[in-house]
Parts: sequence; C-alpha cells; structure tokens
Amino acid sequence: MAGLEVADAVSQLITVAYRMDLKLLIVALLLYAFSLVISSLRWSLASGVEAGVLNVLRLCESLLVGVFVNNIITFYNITGEFGRILWASGRLKIDSSRLLVGALAERASEIPVALAYIFLIAPHGLKLAFMGSLQVRGLRDYSKGVLKALKDLTSNPLKLLVLTVFSLSIYLLDTARIYTVGAAFGVNITLTVALALTIIHIISRFSLTPAGLGVLEGGFAGYMIISGYSLADATLVILGERFVSTVVPTIVGGLIVAQKGGLSVLKHAMDGVKG
Repeated sequence: MAGLEVADAVSQLITVAYRMDLKLLIVALLLYAFSLVISSLRWSLASGVEAGVLNVLRLCESLLVGVFVNNIITFYNITGEFGRILWASGRLKIDSSRLLVGALAERASEIPVALAYIFLIAPHGLKLAFMGSLQVRGLRDYSKGVLKALKDLTSNPLKLLVLTVFSLSIYLLDTARIYTVGAAFGVNITLTVALALTIIHIISRFSLTPAGLGVLEGGFAGYMIISGYSLADATLVILGERFVSTVVPTIVGGLIVAQKGGLSVLKHAMDGVKG
C-alpha cells in the first residue's frame, strides 16, 4: 500500500512539474531579489551607513555571501551573519562592530513581526513558537545581543518603527514568494498556510544543518499535510522554494566569493563563530 502511495505521488509530481508556470517561478525569484534590496536598506539604516546605490549593492552582495556561507557550513545562521558582516566590512571599509550592531538591530526589529505571524497562525503557531525556542537554545549569546538591541531601539521609537516596517515588508515578500512558488506548480496555498511556512522557513535557518536541510523539508511537508495538502503538492512547494531561496542565492553568493574575495571569508566566519 505504501509503495502504491509513493508511486502515485511520483506520478503526480511528474504531471504537475510538466505544467509548471516558468513565468511565476521568475516572479518568485524577483520577489526574493526585492526582499534582498529591502534587507540591505534595513541593514544600512540599522548600521548608520549611507544608503547610496553603491552601498546598497555592496550590502546586497554581502547578504548573498552570508547566504553562501550559511548554506555550506554546519553552524546555525550565525555563521552567515559573521560572513556577511566581515564581507561588508571589507567592501565598505567600515568597522565590523558597527555592522554587527546593525545586524543585531535588524533581528530585534523582526521580533514584533514574528510574534504577529505566530499569533495569526494559532493554534499551530504555539507549536511553531516552541520549535523555534528549541532551535535558538544554542544561540543564547546572540539572542542576548538581539534583546539588548531591541532595548536600545526603544529609546529611538522612530528608528524602531522604520526598521520594523522594513522587517514586515521582508516577511510579507517571503510569504508572497512562497505563495507564488505554489502557484507556479499549481498548488493553491492559503494565506494561513503561507504565513506558517514563512515562520517554518525562518526557524529552519537556525538548525544544525546547512540551509536548514531536513528541518525546512520536514516542517513544510508536515504542516502542509496536516493542513490538507497532498505529499506531492508539499514536495513541489519544497523543491520550488529550495530552488528560489537556496540554490540560486547560494550559487550567486559562491560566485561572488570566488570572484572577489576567495574562500578566506569562510575561515574568518568560522573563527568568528568559535570566538
């Protein structure tokens, strides 16, 4: 019986993949790129860096390097944080501690947005929040830095508001991207499910595996199945999302590293994590 179910799932995958809407997949990639630009603007504001076109492009470049570092090294998302900070420091000739403060402030501004997302998807949100707390246990020092940054931001309400709006925009773009990926493969993802998958994707970044391998797949498949979707639909969404938000950015980040900085950035990132 199980064999027949697997064969049927594979058959459905082949059929739906054949009908894939390439245009919508390109739209999903553009949504990711737009989110990258907003992330760089948020980082520049949080770090006090002038948001000129060249600086924004260099910060985008640094973010992609961070993705590359995080997706090939097994040590939480914090490895990618060190990678992007060190890369941006070299490219912009700015002290890395200043960029680190900005990065912490970025994460701090995501807290109210993440809580809002979790509230919207309750009761499943309670389970996701618990999963998230388990994943972050190994990042206590970094978490303390984020909470301190949030406390510091409360003394500047306007800056906190703007950063939070940036963070909300990024989350909404992530949700729109996941919805678009589903649509590209003929899977109609509801708003509630898209919100939940966004949180699962964010949680997966803090897993023990590169790119949250296994965590994202299990989270996406599990949540979609209990929400009434088939295994074939869940698999298509996972493969599409992996292509858009993992494969393409990692390749681009790797090319940037190879062309402009060499693999020494990996050693610096690891040294930063060990320190």
